[in-house]
Amino acid sequence: MGGQISWAPIEDSIEGVLMIDGFIWPPKEIGLIRNSVKIEIREGKIRRIEGGYEAKILSKWLESLGDERMYYIAHASWGFHPKALLRGIPLEDERVYAGVEFGFGSQSLKFKGKIGLAKAHTDMSILEPEVYYDDVLVARGGKFVHPELADLDKRLRK
Repeated sequence: MGGQISWAPIEDSIEGVLMIDGFIWPPKEIGLIRNSVKIEIREGKIRRIEGGYEAKILSKWLESLGDERMYYIAHASWGFHPKALLRGIPLEDERVYAGVEFGFGSQSLKFKGKIGLAKAHTDMSILEPEVYYDDVLVARGGKFVHPELADLDKRLRK
């Protein structure tokens, strides 16, 4: 299934808060999110996880692996499949149109990043993020709004 582009960030450059509202998988006990999970990132590493039930499960799962590499961002991905739906099927969930997905832990060696292999890998998504590149708004509310993408966005979502 196409409809996703991924890249490895400069790992230690990532700073901010992710409000995960789409899915987290694994651990298998989570899947689709009912209550947003707040993930605080400093220098590319998870420093704090807050929220309800899902946040507690994620925290315990990461801790149980005993691998510091699990807390680092391995990749970022952007979904652009106009027919993908959030259904609890990770390969489709991560391709939801204009959604963003982050992977933590084991990093594909193709990315040539700093993390390398870890005990596991987990993915998590934000469904309708506001995304800026170089202070220019590119996506908002599940749509690509950048002037060079707006017409294409309308055609793809028909």
